[in-house]
Amino acid sequence: VQLFYGVDPRNVLLNFVDSSIAYGLDGRTRIDTEIQAMDYMFNRARALAVADQLAYILFPFALTFLLPVFVNLIVYEKEAKLRELMKMSGMDMKYYWLVNYGYNYAMYIVVVVAFSISCYGVQIRLWTQTSPFVLFTLLFLWGHALVSLSFLISTMLDRDLTSSLTGYVIVVAGVLASLVFNATVFYRDEPPVLYMMYAPLAFYRAIFIMTTSCSRYACMTVADVGSEMLRIC
Repeated sequence: VQLFYGVDPRNVLLNFVDSSIAYGLDGRTRIDTEIQAMDYMFNRARALAVADQLAYILFPFALTFLLPVFVNLIVYEKEAKLRELMKMSGMDMKYYWLVNYGYNYAMYIVVVVAFSISCYGVQIRLWTQTSPFVLFTLLFLWGHALVSLSFLISTMLDRDLTSSLTGYVIVVAGVLASLVFNATVFYRDEPPVLYMMYAPLAFYRAIFIMTTSCSRYACMTVADVGSEMLRIC
């Protein structure tokens, strides 16, 4: 009898018995135990691509790594006294912050567009099957939150190098912490309000929910947006 590793041992014993009986009856019949895979096209359609499986950590990193850049630009101007020079030249500070806000958000839009084109090119389900309205709303609001957070962090730092290191530490630590919390503590329960008040953690939570929905072959639509997603946005 030819056996295939991975078969239930009980079935193997039954196979021996059945094969012995069949061979005893006519002296030539035997029973072979093997495993046949399901239809290949069906399996491929149901399987998540590697890029989809990496979405939990890839997307948060890709859409947050502009934070150190935004912080560094403002802190550099502070350290080099360029901001003071602008003020001495008569510039109103509200226009300074307005121009920086518009410039940073425009840079964010360019990154999102390039990232979206790449996602569509490799057919990542989170981008191709999630409701465009839900995805647009999340990215639109996250851009404003990202720029605002960079302004807040820049007021606490005075050195160019320190601002860069601090920004990257915040990004890496935030993404990894959210990945652990979402996959363990908050896998079935909603995070507390204080947790969600920190914009990056709320954004990472939204990405986790949407990616998990796609992993279950039911990417999020407008009708699927529940109370937790509404609080995130």
